[in-house]
This record gives sequence, structure tokens and C-alpha cells, in this order.
Amino acid sequence: MLTDLQARKMTMFFNAADENKDGVIEHSDYEKLIENLANLRGWKTGSPEYSHLYDAYMFMWQPMQALKLTLPEYLHILGSMIDTPQARDLNRSITKTVFDLIDTDGDDRIGQAEYAEYLAAHRIDGAAAGNAFKHLDTNGDGIITRAQFSQISAEFYFGDDEHAPGNWLWGKY
Repeated sequence: MLTDLQARKMTMFFNAADENKDGVIEHSDYEKLIENLANLRGWKTGSPEYSHLYDAYMFMWQPMQALKLTLPEYLHILGSMIDTPQARDLNRSITKTVFDLIDTDGDDRIGQAEYAEYLAAHRIDGAAAGNAFKHLDTNGDGIITRAQFSQISAEFYFGDDEHAPGNWLWGKY
């Protein structure tokens, strides 16, 4: 079962993923996010980069196993699986994939510009992305490593600490 804080954070994520703002997350929302990211990076349909991006987002969509999800349905599904070992395993897999998508230059680090570009594809503006990055970059070195990103993701999806930096993964919640 989700705590109040987890439900607020998951609602933030739901709203970011609901590309057409119709109150449901569906396959077409994920396809639009793919298109947004591909356009930002100049990747054409059928290119290896586009194919990798498409496969990654469809991998993230699979656990939902529904054609359309309303916010209550989405929160119910997450609440029923949040405390399972499978949820942690899935989070680790998705976190690795997302890190690789954000790290556009392949240096195994996420800079603020890369992070802002990724959030822009989810229609989260640059100012909010910059503010979020400052909270996530807890040591102030201007980068987020793979290990830091893994911790951030775990804090966001599983944490219940109001002050955890990971709460800012998708901006102000």
C-alpha cells in the first residue's frame, strides 16, 4: 500500500506521463514520450537509437499490462506491488535503462543539461528541471552518477522520507 507521500509522488509521475492530459495513461502516451525524446535528439524512426528508445519505453510500459489506466487504477497497481521484491528488481532494471537514456553523451554521468532535456520530453519546464537537479545533486559537483541515480530512483519510488533528495526526481511533488 502506498503512503500519502508515495501517492503524491506517483501522482506527479502519472501527470508527467499522461502526455495528452486526458486523465489516463495509455500506450499512446508512451509513444508520444518516445517521439518527444527522439525529436529532441534528432533520432529518426527506424534508427538504432530510436529502436533502443522505443524498446526501453515499452519495457517500462509492460508492468502496467493495461490499455488505459486512470490515476486511481495506477495508484492501486503500484500500491499492490510496492512492497514486493519484484518491484525492487523492476525498479533496478528500469533505472538502468532510464539512466542510459538520460546520459546522452555516454560518459556514465548525468549533467544538468541532459537531465533538463529528459524532463523537457515529459513537458517539465527547464526552471523546474534545474531546481530538481539542484536537489538531486546532493554533493554539488554538477553531475549525477549511476550509483547516485539508483539511490535517487529508490528514494522516489519506495521512500517515505519527506526530506529525501530522490523525491525531486520528477520535480516538485
